[in-house]
Order: sequence, then C-alpha cells, then structure tokens
Amino acid sequence: MKEDILNNILRSSSSTPVRKVISYGDELYKLVPKGKGYNKSSFYISKQELNILKNAREIEQKLGLPLNSHAIEYDIYKATANQNIVVYESAIAKTKQGKYTTTGGAKQTFLLDDSKWTITLENKTLIPLK
Repeated sequence: MKEDILNNILRSSSSTPVRKVISYGDELYKLVPKGKGYNKSSFYISKQELNILKNAREIEQKLGLPLNSHAIEYDIYKATANQNIVVYESAIAKTKQGKYTTTGGAKQTFLLDDSKWTITLENKTLIPLK
C-alpha cells in the first residue's frame, strides 16, 4: 500500500517531492467535478494555488487532469489539519492520454493519511475560464 502511494506521488510529479510540516488548522483544497463527490485521492492544493487557478485559463492543463476528470464546474473540498502533519509538495507533471497532453506545473500537496484531516465540501464551486 505505501509503495503504491509512493509510486503515485513520484509518477504525478515533475519535481522531487519536498517534505513540509502542515500545522494544526491549516487548510488544503481539492477540486472535484461537480456532483462526483469526494474520493480518497491524496492530491490537494494550497489556498494560494487555488487562488491562482481561480483566475487561470485551462486549469485542467495546469492540474494535469485526465479527460474523464474535466468538468464545466468543480466542487471545492477543504481539508483541515487535525494536528501537525508531514506532507509532501511537488510540481504536477505533464500527462499524456492518447493524443491529449497536459502541461502540468501547478503545485500539489500529498496527504498520506486522510484520517488526520477533517474534509468538508465548501459552499462554492469553481467554473474554469476558457
């Protein structure tokens, strides 16, 4: 299981993941196609990265999203740390799906244990600029 998580982290990164300590109460965010519901994926973004993406074009490109994860609107989930927690950050790698490719480049944070977080659906959605 831990080996699978590590492989997913390395495969999705274009830079070496950097260890970081998140403090109690700090928040991270996840974008999920509207209505799809939260999944156990460990990939999140910071508030700063979320604010950048809110005003960016083609966020799917920057997030390296596969075609089946594209949406007209995205629900925003918030993960709040229940304690001081070690996470890892890296730049998202370029991806390729058939002839479709993404640029990647946004900064992602990996949560290794969801049980140390409170995860809630925000009362906001993100509609990407086209």
